[in-house]
Amino acid sequence: MSARCTSLLLLLLLGACGCPPLAPSYTTPLATLETFQAQLCREDQEGEYSCLSESFKRGIGGFENYYAARELMLERTPLGASSVFKRIDLANNVTAQTLSPDGLAAELVMEFLVGDPVSIYFERETLATLAFEDGSLTGGIQDAPMSELVGSEAGRNWVLFDAPLLTSERLRGLTNVTLSSRWHISGLTGFVPGASVTQP
Repeated sequence: MSARCTSLLLLLLLGACGCPPLAPSYTTPLATLETFQAQLCREDQEGEYSCLSESFKRGIGGFENYYAARELMLERTPLGASSVFKRIDLANNVTAQTLSPDGLAAELVMEFLVGDPVSIYFERETLATLAFEDGSLTGGIQDAPMSELVGSEAGRNWVLFDAPLLTSERLRGLTNVTLSSRWHISGLTGFVPGASVTQP
């Protein structure tokens, strides 16, 4: 994990306090930020991890590496900084929001009384959920954006999704396919003295 990423994650850990209501939502970058902070406040590392994009998870080497880095940062938290940031509502400190032209990436910039501005990057991911006659569900984040997964040709609609969500054996029992869009955290940068904020 980069020094910039580590520094920002430390800031987020310090800033999560007051325990906002836990109502997980990933409909917008700001909603994901609020969900992430609610999980941080409750010391729910798995909940925090679920707010990260698949590419970010791969980049940090999975949950064990995230958890280890998180614990190390908590041990090194300066008490003075902790007492300040525990009173900060992250969403209230967002000063700028940008969306990429294709609508698949976003950035939130936060500014605090101390330190450099902090940027959090988001990726718009597509979740496919498959329902079967026996009542079971399966699903997963797709590698392609939603615009590439649905289409229509010759009067028929079609949906693509990654294997192994649906095997040929289970095709007959498929009753419904739902695609939903979710914003997940794809990068953390900033709060590094003297460093510019750049996307990882």
